[in-house]
Amino acid sequence: MDPELNDTGRRQALVVARRLSREAKPAAVYSSDLKRAAETAQTIATACGVSSLVLDPALRERHMGDLHGLAFDDAVRRNPEIFSSYSRTQEIPGGGESLDQLSKRCVSYLNTVAEKHKGERVIVVTHGASTEELCIHADPTS
Repeated sequence: MDPELNDTGRRQALVVARRLSREAKPAAVYSSDLKRAAETAQTIATACGVSSLVLDPALRERHMGDLHGLAFDDAVRRNPEIFSSYSRTQEIPGGGESLDQLSKRCVSYLNTVAEKHKGERVIVVTHGASTEELCIHADPTS
């Protein structure tokens, strides 16, 4: 399941792109390779005049295994034990990632980007859980 942005998402991407275009030009835009993130990243890169757009699966959303494509409420009904207690190491049946695995993947990739672009500004476009993990890494007190 890899949906495209809907009209609301496209409008939101354009608002963000216009806002970012008023700031210092980034050296690159990095994004998940999933359609909605890639389209958002392309909109931002175009508005900011950036030719370096890198799409990478390392920035994808958390892999939900057998629960992939289900609405959250449906996933909880299907596998309540996964969501009944908070555990960063709880994997999801069918090859899904634990939060720790997601964090390791995203943080490792972001560290690689930071090393490559020391002293430069970059923009990273990803998804909800991935963004949360990156924010926790950046500020563990948040």
